[in-house]
Amino acid sequence: MVIAVLVLAIGTALSIALRISRPLAILSSATTTVGKGGKIIIVEDNGPDEIVTLARNFNRMSQEVSELLENRTTLLAGISHDLRTPLTRIRLALEINADSIDSAYRSGFESSVGEMEQLLEQAMLLARGIDKKEPLKQRDLVSLLSTLASQLEAEWLLRHPDSESRVLFQADPSLENNLIWTLPLQSFLRILRNLVENALRYGSNTPVSIELSIQGGFPLISIMDRGPGIPEKELEAVFRPFYRLEGSRNLETGGSGLGLAIVYQLCQALDWKITHKPRQGGGNEAQLLLTS
Repeated sequence: MVIAVLVLAIGTALSIALRISRPLAILSSATTTVGKGGKIIIVEDNGPDEIVTLARNFNRMSQEVSELLENRTTLLAGISHDLRTPLTRIRLALEINADSIDSAYRSGFESSVGEMEQLLEQAMLLARGIDKKEPLKQRDLVSLLSTLASQLEAEWLLRHPDSESRVLFQADPSLENNLIWTLPLQSFLRILRNLVENALRYGSNTPVSIELSIQGGFPLISIMDRGPGIPEKELEAVFRPFYRLEGSRNLETGGSGLGLAIVYQLCQALDWKITHKPRQGGGNEAQLLLTS
């Protein structure tokens, strides 16, 4: 009799625990989705009254967060559009009156217009985040990264003809010259471009290395430079929008302060892992782990 009562009590306790824990697990997963900028609605009629109320409040919060993000994107798109029109007029005026404007002044104006256009583009990329409709494609990472390294080096030298920086690529010998992986190509290229350009900007005019290897069965891409590196206390802060280690507001020396924020946002949305750490021998090493 005692054993039967004990078994019944244990069974009842387990049933109650499952009835509470299952909705909480669903809520936990939904919270992670919202934290990455997604929108999700969970069922409100499952579980005790307290859980139902919590689910209802969560759905309301999810809706409000989604609307705030959409409003932010719409606002930034409107500002970007309104600012591009006068910038285009200024650029057109500079071209029409090129002969009557001192070359030094003209160069300064063109550089300022270019900086503003770059800042607007970076702000819009941050606001839009990842393209949910971007298709997944199978690509050979060895070939893709090799081509990207050559392209980014050429673009950098075109803008900085006196630079001694180079972009070098090396794949782990165990990969046998290819590594096929499925990924959203444009988001991947945007992340790599921002990381490499950041390394070139802060790399103290020395070569930047891109290395591809495997860690735990996933591709690991390391972007390494020989610059001053990132202080340990700021390794996380550099991923915040408009945060820059270099104090000036010059886009050539300090960037827009949005490149790494875009990288972090995309990696969060794709379940990829991005970290910075000191490079052995001096400099910085950014590691991108494609965990999905």
